[in-house]
Amino acid sequence: MDQMQSGSLVVRKQMDASCEEVFDAWTDPMSLMEFMKPGDVQRVDVEVDARVGGKFRIDMIGVGDVHRHTGEYLAIDRPRLLKFTWISKHTDNHPSVVTIELTPRGASRCELVLTHVELAEDKVERHTAGWTVITDLLAGRAKARASK
Repeated sequence: MDQMQSGSLVVRKQMDASCEEVFDAWTDPMSLMEFMKPGDVQRVDVEVDARVGGKFRIDMIGVGDVHRHTGEYLAIDRPRLLKFTWISKHTDNHPSVVTIELTPRGASRCELVLTHVELAEDKVERHTAGWTVITDLLAGRAKARASK
């Protein structure tokens, strides 16, 4: 992971899956429930309308707390690009923007680059940690599916 300008972050991850599989994991509610679990999140409830202008809701449920994240899809170019707003109490309910870029790395591997911008500077560290856990979980899920 690298830090960009203030209020921005980048997380890079190699995946043992095709870009199509990784892209689809980000737009499928059942898949999102498997890997959107940073920190003490035990369960995830998801609603997705994966089209430009469509909305999503991701409720990360931990012990005694629900972390609701909402947003709108700004760009969808399967299997290369997904861009959406990201709003939660952890962004002080201000919209920020997440871009996921996927690049093939051989026949069955993909590089994911997640960029999150328009964050308050004091929110970057927490979001970097969260996105790192999320992309690690997604990579682990992809690897487990590839070994089946």
